Amino acid sequence: MHPVEIDIHEEFPRLSKAPIAEAALEIRARAMGDWNEAGISEALRTQLTEYPHQKGRNIFQGEFSVAPGKQPRHELEDLGWGGVVARSEDKKQVAFFERDRFLFSRLEPYTRWDAFQAEALRLWDIHRALARPMTLQRIGIRFVNRIPLPLGNVRLEDYLRFVPNTPAEFPAIFTGFLHQDTMTVPGHDYDVSITRATQVTGSTAWTLIVDVDVFTKTPYSAEDADLEGRLQEMRWLKNKAFFGSVADKLKEDFR
Repeated sequence: MHPVEIDIHEEFPRLSKAPIAEAALEIRARAMGDWNEAGISEALRTQLTEYPHQKGRNIFQGEFSVAPGKQPRHELEDLGWGGVVARSEDKKQVAFFERDRFLFSRLEPYTRWDAFQAEALRLWDIHRALARPMTLQRIGIRFVNRIPLPLGNVRLEDYLRFVPNTPAEFPAIFTGFLHQDTMTVPGHDYDVSITRATQVTGSTAWTLIVDVDVFTKTPYSAEDADLEGRLQEMRWLKNKAFFGSVADKLKEDFR
């Protein structure tokens, strides 16, 4: 298969009422600097005054074991302090500063990509200066869209290009679905995962979930990762995946 041509300048439909419930950037990279509770906590309190809600975060490690003739065991070990979770004044922006991971999450209302990327990279620069990672193991962006469906009979084909259904000649009533696709991008170091699902939000109301996750597959040197350039490519893939998954009526409803 020929390599995919990524066009970061391609225009996509502008949705003034975008159904994005959460947008997130995650970078997995082990800290090589001195990652200690007192120093990291104080540095973040000083540098992130616009994120006043800060709290230490412990790391847990789980182990599941099964032995013949015995009940399965699940043990959870508390590994102690691992980082800080910081929330903005309105709690719409959340950042996790952990030894092996940085995560920035923007909750609804989502405004625009430029603002999301700028804040994510600003916070990453703070994390990077404190953690001093040598290698970025994984870079990922994830956009979770929640679309409320009208009450009564719903035509899913008005909202999705892929429409699930009950098996042929199966005497049952369709009440929901969960479907996930994972795809690799030829010629590039990206995979894309798309999850479509329904949630019951009341006795008769549904919410449609379209969850798009774009992520790298191989490690990169922290010095040579070209994070901003990669984010632009990942944004294009995210938009291609989302707009290629939903029907025209949904796009019109959120313009």
